[in-house]
Amino acid sequence: MSAKSLYALFLLYLLSFAMLWLLPASPLNNPHAHTEINDVTLLNPIQVGRVYRPTSTQEVSELLSRTHGPVSIGGGRYSMGGQIGADASLHLDMRGMDDILELNAEERWVRVEAGVTWRKLIKHIDPHELSVQVMQSYANFTVGGAVSVNAHGRYMGQGAVVHSVREMTVVLASGERVRCSRDERPELFFAVVGGYGGLGVITELTLNLDEQVKLKRIVTEVKPEGYLPYFREHVEGKSELVMHNADFFPPHYDRLFVTNWSKTDDPVTEEARFQARGEDPFIYRAYRFAMGWIPGGQRLRPWLESIRQGQEVVEWRNYEASYDVASLGEIADEDGSYILREYFVPIERAMSFKKELVRVLQEHEVDVVNVSIRHAVSDPHTLLSWAPQESLAFVLYYHQGSSEEAREAVGAWTKELRAEVVKHGGTYYLPYQIWRDPELFKAAYPRADEYFRVKATYDPQTRFTNRLLEAYGPPSLTQRIEQIYQQHKLSKRDEQQSFLTIPEWFLVYLSEDQARLYSAQRPRDFGYFSGLLDFYSSYVALTRAAKARHPSMNMGYHFMITTIGIVTSAEYALKGAYEHTVGRLFGLFGDEQACESERFIGETYIDYARFINATPWFYFPWGERLSSLWSRPSSGGLHCWERRLSFSAELIAKNLLSHVFNVGNEAIYDTEELKIALTLRGSPARVRAVEPKAELIAPLQGEAEGEGERARELNVWRVPRYTRFTELVRALKGEIDLIEVAGNRWMVASLIAPQGCELNTQELITTTRVQGDDHKRRLIALLPVPEITQRLRERPCLTLEHLYDY
Repeated sequence: MSAKSLYALFLLYLLSFAMLWLLPASPLNNPHAHTEINDVTLLNPIQVGRVYRPTSTQEVSELLSRTHGPVSIGGGRYSMGGQIGADASLHLDMRGMDDILELNAEERWVRVEAGVTWRKLIKHIDPHELSVQVMQSYANFTVGGAVSVNAHGRYMGQGAVVHSVREMTVVLASGERVRCSRDERPELFFAVVGGYGGLGVITELTLNLDEQVKLKRIVTEVKPEGYLPYFREHVEGKSELVMHNADFFPPHYDRLFVTNWSKTDDPVTEEARFQARGEDPFIYRAYRFAMGWIPGGQRLRPWLESIRQGQEVVEWRNYEASYDVASLGEIADEDGSYILREYFVPIERAMSFKKELVRVLQEHEVDVVNVSIRHAVSDPHTLLSWAPQESLAFVLYYHQGSSEEAREAVGAWTKELRAEVVKHGGTYYLPYQIWRDPELFKAAYPRADEYFRVKATYDPQTRFTNRLLEAYGPPSLTQRIEQIYQQHKLSKRDEQQSFLTIPEWFLVYLSEDQARLYSAQRPRDFGYFSGLLDFYSSYVALTRAAKARHPSMNMGYHFMITTIGIVTSAEYALKGAYEHTVGRLFGLFGDEQACESERFIGETYIDYARFINATPWFYFPWGERLSSLWSRPSSGGLHCWERRLSFSAELIAKNLLSHVFNVGNEAIYDTEELKIALTLRGSPARVRAVEPKAELIAPLQGEAEGEGERARELNVWRVPRYTRFTELVRALKGEIDLIEVAGNRWMVASLIAPQGCELNTQELITTTRVQGDDHKRRLIALLPVPEITQRLRERPCLTLEHLYDY
């Protein structure tokens, strides 16, 4: 090869890689196909398997009944430590269920879907002179999310949101829909409320409401040591008092400002019924900037609070309930986040804890905005109750950096404060960053074991999970499978490989198409140029889809595919040009069907297509085929000699090229494993009957369904790879379910579909033709592993061609 040719080839490589980097990521056709979710702090990215936004209880029920993998649940995503997600889970984004179903203004209750926000609910009930009984300070949260964390607010004498919940509709892991309340399935009710999505999906709730009244705001400064006497005299037991909180501020934490909202008949000073959406006016943004960036800016807060003491404000209860989180400004950016932390202490020991709280914050130089004190009545019934007795809540609002060093620093003082609150007979709130400490967790939540026992009853396969439950509960199904993989040293495969191996296999399909046309005695109909077009268009589509899920590029594999593509392009361009000119010309001088050389070429292509379904192409015996070709008698005249000579040139070139690839493959890559690990739910006897070489690695205890011959056990297996694996899935599609394959819960599959047989466009990556059969198409789709067999059962018109690359 000349220097110019090498230079041209090098430039072609550079151009190919540049195009790969510049290709925009494509989340398929599904707006919810992005697999990374995060909470408002942006500190907890989680790679879930798929995000699904249901719009009805029926959808949730159907989805859970036909899937088998782990499930996580999220709403407004204001929990701040990974409680909304789990790796590789099916994530249910409940914000698509936001209807208000029924309102009884006379009896003061409302039934809503779980994804409705408090703000939407408030606006709906306000014309009826009603208000929410208890909620958080901000109205952006979803109702279902608030119930899942058993949220609270500033409402005096109310405590946790559980006190306002009448009943719920919950969808269990099996898809069964159940109702629960204090009287109906109370064990489920008190486990689901404050249960962090661990037992089922809350889809509908009935809540008690309160009256819409005018509130007068009164701000009073008291000394910290005088707060409890003030609370006993002016706050506790006052029926006219609707809301209460007390705030103190860094750096000295020595001035405490109490804010009370009491019922009044005075005319309102604020005519609006609801808070404006979006950020506060400029003056408040300037104030936040001064607090964060001007030296000594924190001292402004007590000064501003003292100014508020002289202001008389009368407003509607729904106005005070409808704050927008955006009014806080930007919660998170690449440098850090504003985060909450909450500690609940029995009232008599609250000021003692306050001293320890201040000590820890000052010693660790925590970047605190403010600390707020709120009241909570006892909640003795929920299993993960944070207020089993009447308590005062210390709500800490602070800023932290996003670096690993900053996180470790926060973890240090957080663990210290947790130990202090437990020492004071209190608890800490769980919807924030998770630092696992089982002993402190059990001390703060003594009924946690009871909660997990109820969870085991209603979710025996541990489908509902998230990072909080994984930290403190029994191992989830995903964790147990992971333990088996580690124990038996089973190999995993990067999910990205499921995308990247398809271009290689596409050349297999082109060879099969060519063999099919030879079998039909239509060799001249093979489209070399259309085949190349399909190869490159599918490669582009697959690369875009892979980048959407895996931003890092496996450049070594792309280098290999590019090399194969260039070699194949050269081969097909030459053969296409030759066959449509010289080949057709010589075809005029003989009968193709009577030509022995032509029959031999067809046999070779057919054998080659079968061979490369299980073995790399460069192991095919090209040299032996060349000898066999010349050992056959020549017949058919000039045309047959042209066939013999042209195919000899092809065999010689491929024989030389295969030796080069063989040497390079052995030098660069390890020997491929010929078996793959996977988890199946089904009869072991049936699996072995279809695949005698299937090796049962380990059962997952407690995961069997049914009895006797109908038992559907959950086991980790090792089975042959490639075509044998696809044949196994194809044969058992009505009897088994895949749970995961080689550590993955998503897999790219190709399916052959006749015209009119469609696949869900949300999962479709690309479509290509099947040469020689104009009535069929090849669909390449990204499918959730636990649903592959379900797809095949639901759409019998689809034929599973291959699962990549297993």
